[in-house]
Amino acid sequence: TQARFARDHTDLGATYDVVDISQGFADAVRGELNYITEAGNAERLARMFEDDDSVAFPKIYWELTTERVLTMERFEGIPFNRPDLLDGAGSDQAELAKRGIYCYLEQIFTHGFFHADPHPGNLFALPDGRVAFTDFGRVGSISQVGREQLADLFLAIIDNDVQLAVDMLVAAAGSPGDLNVADLE
Repeated sequence: TQARFARDHTDLGATYDVVDISQGFADAVRGELNYITEAGNAERLARMFEDDDSVAFPKIYWELTTERVLTMERFEGIPFNRPDLLDGAGSDQAELAKRGIYCYLEQIFTHGFFHADPHPGNLFALPDGRVAFTDFGRVGSISQVGREQLADLFLAIIDNDVQLAVDMLVAAAGSPGDLNVADLE
């Protein structure tokens, strides 16, 4: 109701389609609160990496999981947001970061389905050197075209090609009418 009011009565609301944004936010919150969905996300990612011994995804105990209760394997590891503990355990943080990044890039560029909340509190260093992913309430999908655009954006950034980077961002954003390309450059 408030989003429709903002859309109908403010320039900002009309320009940025606040109804669509608020609906997307509501859908995301509902999705994160449904543990059946979260369990399915975890299992899908686990299947994608079942032959990769550098990463781990928790086993889901479906017989004990409902929309309001998620029961999964417990990982005994050190969260990435505790570098002091990682140092104390003698962890190779560069190697752990590499494993996590490679897994994440493979999720995006190979599978087009990815963990959408990969902050250091959701990643753990396991004693055997694997990187464990947790918290699967937020995932994302990206089309083949989107993957190609993202790859072009990364290459443009690496090559310091400002024009290509801007072109890729504008293409991904769908060319919003009020975008000042010169300011973006």
